[in-house]
Amino acid sequence: MVLPGKEIADALISSLARTHKRNESFFVAIMVGNDERMNSFVNKKAKTAEIIGIDFHAVRFDESISTHELYNEVEYYASLRQCTGIIVQLPLPKHIDTEKILRIIPKEKDPDMLGEEAQELFEKDKHIIVPPPVRTLMHFSSFLFPELSLSEMFKTKTCVILGHGGLVGKPIATWLRSRAKRVIVLDKGFDEEMLKHADVIISGTGVPHLFNSSLLKNDAIVIDFGYGMLIEKLAGDFNPTDVPDSIVHTKTPGGTGPVLVASLFENYETLLKEFF
Repeated sequence: MVLPGKEIADALISSLARTHKRNESFFVAIMVGNDERMNSFVNKKAKTAEIIGIDFHAVRFDESISTHELYNEVEYYASLRQCTGIIVQLPLPKHIDTEKILRIIPKEKDPDMLGEEAQELFEKDKHIIVPPPVRTLMHFSSFLFPELSLSEMFKTKTCVILGHGGLVGKPIATWLRSRAKRVIVLDKGFDEEMLKHADVIISGTGVPHLFNSSLLKNDAIVIDFGYGMLIEKLAGDFNPTDVPDSIVHTKTPGGTGPVLVASLFENYETLLKEFF
């Protein structure tokens, strides 16, 4: 069974569009360089914002910008009263101190939850929002188990997380540890036998077709955040070839991606109502 990522996202976006209250504020996406894939990601966010009714500004800087210069630019938007949401499109060029840039985004303007304030609150389970990958996992889980509360969904599940990066693996592991029966975090080069014990596999390594259904339980659930180019096509960590119907999985593209974007703007709307 393939999970309907686009349909789930469309329903979320329609709901946000119905409840959004237009105002004088705007949402800014900071971009450095002119990478084609980055442009695609930001364009999808811009189109989603337009549907909801959010004034979305994409601000691009040359790849030669220094950490100090970019810091000043982000700090400027952080100080603007009418700017109520800030995201920095990652990755940034290697010469830029990414942590320093993200650190200055205030929690009330940080729907991506990559700033220091937001992350500290999340790790203490005290923030009013959760990182978009965590919210995406929640939405797919609610689709599969509508009769269960979030506190019940994972308490009998062994969850294996492939990759422990700061964007996907780390926040999901943090969130699941107090909710799942067991959480196992694996990096590339993992023991494939570990996957056979997993009820839920959440992957975000970015290694195309890293694993396939032959390594999984017959009733496993795969939520695949990873992506990369394979023979000039976008592919996920999970190889979707010859997958039995009993295994539930997302597809790439069109799986977690649309729900991630919708979740970002869910967070934004929550922060907007709480702080502005």
